[in-house]
Amino acid sequence: MCHGTSGAFRKIVDGKWVHAFCAEWLLDTKYVRGQDKPVEGTESLVEGKDTCCVCLHNVGVCLRCSSGDCNITFHPTCAKSCSFYMNTKGFGTTPQHKAYCGKHSVQHKEADAQQYGPEELTSMKTNEG
Repeated sequence: MCHGTSGAFRKIVDGKWVHAFCAEWLLDTKYVRGQDKPVEGTESLVEGKDTCCVCLHNVGVCLRCSSGDCNITFHPTCAKSCSFYMNTKGFGTTPQHKAYCGKHSVQHKEADAQQYGPEELTSMKTNEG
């Protein structure tokens, strides 16, 4: 899914491997970190379609910034390494993942802090640095 070679990996049903972090972000509700069965659903992802704004590689699968019409794309692991604002909010049993590019990270983190309060924002699952 990306060009990274370190970190926690999970086996995909076809025998290949994927970062657990990438699977969680790219497959949204189909993968839950910690599951013991092989990762399913990767066949629906198109590799090499987008260029990552961080590493500038056109390999693997990228996320698109969750801010409106922004078309900036990035690998989940690259976004994490650059401290882009990424959060997961739980709605019942369904998590909702949002990831923002460098241009939109600050404004969305501030908006979430205003909407949910600093205490809840701290307790939300965020992936920064």
